[in-house]
Amino acid sequence: MQNLYTEISQFEPLFPSETGEIEDLAYRLVETSARLEGRLSPATLSGIAGLLRVVNSFYSNLIEGHNTHPIDIQKAMRREYSDDEDKRDLQIESRIHIEVQQKIFERLAAEPETNVAAPEFLCWIHGEFYEQMPERLRWAKGEAEEKAWVEAGKVRNDQVVVGRHLPPTVCRHFEEKFQMNFLDGSAFLNHHFVKLGWLSSWRDLLPQDEMKEIFLSLEQNLNAYSNESGGLSLTVPMAFIEGEKA
Repeated sequence: MQNLYTEISQFEPLFPSETGEIEDLAYRLVETSARLEGRLSPATLSGIAGLLRVVNSFYSNLIEGHNTHPIDIQKAMRREYSDDEDKRDLQIESRIHIEVQQKIFERLAAEPETNVAAPEFLCWIHGEFYEQMPERLRWAKGEAEEKAWVEAGKVRNDQVVVGRHLPPTVCRHFEEKFQMNFLDGSAFLNHHFVKLGWLSSWRDLLPQDEMKEIFLSLEQNLNAYSNESGGLSLTVPMAFIEGEKA
């Protein structure tokens, strides 16, 4: 194995030095996405989301060397499995992957305050996935080719090998040193992660008749700061503020 990433900092977001063209693309992407969503019926959006879950499952598993053709994934969703044991197990893995994606979507819709960077949430996803996995796919390979049983919903304590990759142990670091970079305030306020995690609770704190003006002012101030500082960085995933209403 060559050219391995060995430092946690190598996995953290990198901010481009020249942002003009990227910034334009980001605005166009947000605008186009909103326009597309407004034109499609809920039934069509649901169908597209289902297809994207299949695509996501295909590429996510391919990274780990599990090549399951999208046609076979579609068959797995109908419980039409191959007679070949290896192929069948990979079909089952893909089906579970897609079903867990839906569970994540449903949980975040019901619990929008969920901290998606927290080990508890990540372990919940892991548990939902591996509890259903075929036994043969619950064995990981260590650095010395030894086998290790994968405990569903638990953080591993040993180094493992995934395909040609050596995954780092960064879960706690990710929670404590979480960082996301944004081009400016507009990109920040329109990012799906920010919308999902915080905007609704922020709106609950503001007077309805002043909300539009407050958010406009916030966006303008953040944009001004971004222009001076070269962008925005979100370094703390969650903050709690106690106060009393005057």
